[in-house]
Amino acid sequence: MKIIIYDDCIEDVNHLKRLLADFFNKMSVDYSVEICKSTEYLFTHIDEFDFLFLDIEINDENGIEIGKRLLKIRHNCRVIITSRYKKYLIDGYRIRADQYFLKPIQEVVFNTEMEDELYLFQIKYSGFYDENLSKTKILYTDILYVDVYDRKTRIHFKNGKILATRYTLKEWEEKLDLTIFEKVHKAYIVNLFYISAYSNQDILLMNGENIPLSRNMKKHFEEKYIALLPRIVS
Repeated sequence: MKIIIYDDCIEDVNHLKRLLADFFNKMSVDYSVEICKSTEYLFTHIDEFDFLFLDIEINDENGIEIGKRLLKIRHNCRVIITSRYKKYLIDGYRIRADQYFLKPIQEVVFNTEMEDELYLFQIKYSGFYDENLSKTKILYTDILYVDVYDRKTRIHFKNGKILATRYTLKEWEEKLDLTIFEKVHKAYIVNLFYISAYSNQDILLMNGENIPLSRNMKKHFEEKYIALLPRIVS
């Protein structure tokens, strides 16, 4: 886990570094922290980092304007705004910041919010390698659902692509991350993050497709989906 901090207040930087150390040590996650020295460096190296902690007021620069420029750069770094002023909260959402911490950052608040951030980060980049299916890593977030069709299983991807495989649905249950996937029918495993709504008999996905929901599996599906819902909507 690579973290970059862009903040010109040494006291705040040291406090944040202590919070990060305590949090990641508790979560048993390896990490590194780098202090950003310039906006130019940030724009050049942003895609090398997993988390950016960006202060709103940095010397003569404005963190919101930096955030707006970052929107135009293709990167996978999660942006977390830090500020002493609540008035910047709305601006933080306008630049699609993933999180907002009000200074001085309270440890309890930090740990609670960072648990969700870490969870979402791990979900986003988790997946599996299978040279029989792809030369590159298949991300769980790219998969809408897996179904059985004509004695084969098929992966239905978010981009509309469908890939037929020789794996059984049971083997897919072992291959997929069952914290976010659930078998909802004898012929379907669905990604819980892409559910729009459900009824007693069907599940509506965000792409408009309907997936059958087995009556025998509904109770377990519903309990799991409701428990995961706060993370899905965050």
